[in-house]
Amino acid sequence: MDLNLLRDFLRVYAFQPATAFFRAIEVPALIDLGIPVGVGIDIGCGDGRLTEILIRRIGRRDFVGVDPDAQETTEARRRNFYTAVHTTGAERIPEADSRFDFAISNSVLEHIPGLDLVLAGVSRVLKRGGIFCLTVPHAGFAQSTRRGLISVWRM
Repeated sequence: MDLNLLRDFLRVYAFQPATAFFRAIEVPALIDLGIPVGVGIDIGCGDGRLTEILIRRIGRRDFVGVDPDAQETTEARRRNFYTAVHTTGAERIPEADSRFDFAISNSVLEHIPGLDLVLAGVSRVLKRGGIFCLTVPHAGFAQSTRRGLISVWRM
């Protein structure tokens, strides 16, 4: 685990250490997917703190944020690195067809009912050949992270 990244997330999520821990595992996985240079859309951007840390790791990208929570998008706008932030669900992204080179989403899709509509909305705004980099924790996520940190060998 990248301890510097964990420290960054612990500063951001000081009162949620488990969230900081999970983000320090998820973000390298997201980076390993190969987030391209270009214009991207952040599906479920929240307050933008995670993406701000991600940008420090991968280098500047042009991002548009999308999140249905008005409080979160107000905070994301204050961060001043998104070119636009929309308070809406991803099934109704108010952007032109084929505008984005890539989309990212970190631990968001598992919370969305009507996922087919969201995936169709993301597909609509991605350019042909664009990529969708995402993480979705599975039922055994917490257990698998523990196993990743504490190895037990049986001979």
